[in-house]
Amino acid sequence: MPPTPFRHITVAMDGSSYAERALEMAVDLALRYGAKLRLIVVQPTMPSAFAAAGYIPPDVWEGQTQYYRNVLTQGVERARALGATGVDGDLREGNVIESILDEVDRHPTDLVVVGPRGIGAGRRLILGSVTDALVHHLRVPVLVARTPPTGP
Repeated sequence: MPPTPFRHITVAMDGSSYAERALEMAVDLALRYGAKLRLIVVQPTMPSAFAAAGYIPPDVWEGQTQYYRNVLTQGVERARALGATGVDGDLREGNVIESILDEVDRHPTDLVVVGPRGIGAGRRLILGSVTDALVHHLRVPVLVARTPPTGP
């Protein structure tokens, strides 16, 4: 059976070390297949630490926005430094799962690469598992970029 041609690869990033590994794998695949690479970063609508309080101080929200902007900018720069060409990205705000699903609808892709988990265990409890949801709801292949085991 011939290999699946990946022409467009999307990688979801959140600034975690897991997302960094996903980016590295996505770049490797993009180079192997000559694919275009699209990064998606989603700033959750309401930071989990302030969800219960119902108020987000403006400086905290701006700090969150800057954090996610930096994740996108650094991701694009890292992908290019690793040799990827045809790299672009999008910063979205909203529900993480819905935003990624919508992004894939708006920008069809052949493969989505994600890490096995994100930037915090507490976030997993509040948002649910983003990776699990993507695996179950996307109609394209999803590669979960696990870190290889270390040691013998």
